[in-house]
Amino acid sequence: MNQLQTFYQTIRDRMRNLELDVSNLTPQSIGFLFNTLQHLQTRLQRRQYYQSMNNLLNSNISIDNDDLLWLLGLRQVNLEEEVLDNDIVYYIRSWTVQAPILQQLIIEMGPEALEFEEVESWLDYATQNPNQPLYIRYVGRCTGPTTPVDRHLEDIARAGGVLGYFLQALRQVDVIAFNQATLFELNAAHYQAGTATARDIDLREQIIINFLGLDNLMNQQPGGSHASYMPRRPIFIRHQQLYPTTFFQDFFTHSNLTDNEPWIIESMGHWVHELSMQARFNREATDTINNPMSHDYIEAIANQATPQRLINDRVVSIIIGKDVTLNAFNNPSRFLTNNPGYAPTLTRENLFRLCAWSQNCRQWNNNDETLVQQAFPFIDMYPWLGTSNSAAPALNQLRLYLHLWSPIVISTMPYEVSSAAFANFLHTHGIMTTESYIGYVGVPRIVHYPTLEWLYNRDEDALPNDQSTIAIPHIDPGFPKYGARSQQLLQIIDLTWAITTIINEITVRVLQGNNTDSTETIVMLVWNQCNPQSTALDARLQQLYNDLNASKNDYQQYRQQRLLRQRPAVRNINTQALELASAQRIELGGEAEGQPFSEVREVQVNALWKRNLPDLHLHISRNNKEQWLQWARSLNQGIYFYTSSLRRSAFVMRERHPLYNVLTRFPPEDVHDDTWMEDPELVRRSLTRWSRHSMTFLPQNHFAPQAQRRRRLAALEQARPHTFDASVYEYRNSLENQRVYVPRTNPIVFYWNDGNEDIRVRIRPQRGIFAPDAPETARFYHVHFLADGIGLQH
Repeated sequence: MNQLQTFYQTIRDRMRNLELDVSNLTPQSIGFLFNTLQHLQTRLQRRQYYQSMNNLLNSNISIDNDDLLWLLGLRQVNLEEEVLDNDIVYYIRSWTVQAPILQQLIIEMGPEALEFEEVESWLDYATQNPNQPLYIRYVGRCTGPTTPVDRHLEDIARAGGVLGYFLQALRQVDVIAFNQATLFELNAAHYQAGTATARDIDLREQIIINFLGLDNLMNQQPGGSHASYMPRRPIFIRHQQLYPTTFFQDFFTHSNLTDNEPWIIESMGHWVHELSMQARFNREATDTINNPMSHDYIEAIANQATPQRLINDRVVSIIIGKDVTLNAFNNPSRFLTNNPGYAPTLTRENLFRLCAWSQNCRQWNNNDETLVQQAFPFIDMYPWLGTSNSAAPALNQLRLYLHLWSPIVISTMPYEVSSAAFANFLHTHGIMTTESYIGYVGVPRIVHYPTLEWLYNRDEDALPNDQSTIAIPHIDPGFPKYGARSQQLLQIIDLTWAITTIINEITVRVLQGNNTDSTETIVMLVWNQCNPQSTALDARLQQLYNDLNASKNDYQQYRQQRLLRQRPAVRNINTQALELASAQRIELGGEAEGQPFSEVREVQVNALWKRNLPDLHLHISRNNKEQWLQWARSLNQGIYFYTSSLRRSAFVMRERHPLYNVLTRFPPEDVHDDTWMEDPELVRRSLTRWSRHSMTFLPQNHFAPQAQRRRRLAALEQARPHTFDASVYEYRNSLENQRVYVPRTNPIVFYWNDGNEDIRVRIRPQRGIFAPDAPETARFYHVHFLADGIGLQH
């Protein structure tokens, strides 16, 4: 095996270990890394070159920047240079850290820094080479006109992930090394606009990262903007042996093309009209007042939502996404056809691959793509850009779509769509916390999509079974793009789609022999074979559920390890966002209409009970219907149901210690119940432990005088954004003619430095000297030291 083949094999093995797609990787693909080779004349030069490249392959942190530049044929980036529009540039950022500084750097990154694999490799190298510097690097890519310098400045400005923590810490302990970061461009890797496919662009970045070694770089992702997940052969064999499926072939054989039949066009026209009306009547909430839906966009989403194949005039399965990206909104595309985003690409590739695997082929072809696109209509819950306050119109259009087509199976992704499904598409709070969502993923359940007529019909209480479907929650396919790549998470996504295709296969089989049965009957026949608790559960699904649970356990362990790697931090609270969310939460529950026990109130209360909003059952369990109805009927007109429920829940919990939620996390040793909370000394100890625990989430210098002063000034600036003047609070040797602020009630404070230390002098003037209702602009004065005292003058 020649030298280039050895490098190629190592890169290929590293990519396969990350379960990346290597189908397009060839020895020629990595040739751009060896551009320097063509300039070497002698065998000795080439041998030395290969040895140095091998060192770079295995330990890039030990290779200095000059050698790196020569080996890879790099060019140092200038601050002023530009990148042409849509050109693709690959770059390497490099920081030189001296070994003696490393320990300080790790301390500044926080006590959890040792959990980072990158830090472990740094320490190992520094221990073995105490007098040698480390070269810490990051591989990136940008598309013109964005330049590598632009990307570098963006990363400096924002904190997050290993790179963010590293940059913050390096700035603190070695500002020279921080400022001397070196940016190199890989000239030979450069793509001019329009000369490469998205897959080629991604592959080149993955080659660079895996040549230098993902574990030895600051990168958390293996490279590429688009999805790439190709399970290894053992996974393929497991699918073939334990849960094979014939869904795609059966669906194609037993379904009929709709061919623009008049009733299909009429039904979709009805939905498009409803969609347009919901947007028109909610222009601000949907943001269509600023970003109206174009004709081309409406046509594109209608096309992808239109069922292309039916079995006995029924839709087998649909996919429901959450929202549309800005790019897809402005450049209409179809989710399963040509949408270039990460989430649709990963979804397409998963389904294309499963379709190929079902035919015992490892690679898909154009026919597989056609089968998938015809098998899954797609619709977004939010087909407009405004999503923060448009859940009601979004659910209205979605319920109508479901009512028109009555799909037997729906794939809901991500969390918010699944949460809406669990609430029967009446609100979006069917799942109360994202933390528990992973437990629901891949586990089917029956949900409903009732009409508003049912909601306000007092004579109908039970959910309409003829408006039911089997929902399968999926993970957001775009989620793996953020944070470190997790094969466990990708396996969960893959297994969930395998579950979906087998349930769809069962649906096709049921529909073949039931062309007159009701939706309720068909759903129940399918449910009997896919319900995890059913005695008639399909054996393939039983195996899949077991494998899915194992993958979830692996992912939870991985996630806990990743959490340990996150530096504890105090989150910045966006007060305005919280206030808006609180107002929306209160409004969702509604306010009491009509007089207590009136006919108007009765209709409202009946609808609220059917909605089953968790926020309205804080004080009375869902199991106690009559007591809950009595409470809702008796509220005074204008009272918000949520605030009343929240207030009354406090009375229900009075039997518990008021700090129960804190104390229960830090109990004394060897206690078996909550009676210890009656002992003041034990409570004090528990609160001390809680306080110490909370302190670990603060920066080490949180209580330093300078830090406290910064927080105080920030609070003052927030309180007086138009009149705040930081110079008022600076310590000065001379206070004559210094500007001071006179508070409404607090003492006047002079900030004086006597030559040795900073001193704050507080003076409380006599009452009545300053008008308490004086405007902010009139509360600033200048200090004058007079023979008979201190004077203040505007």
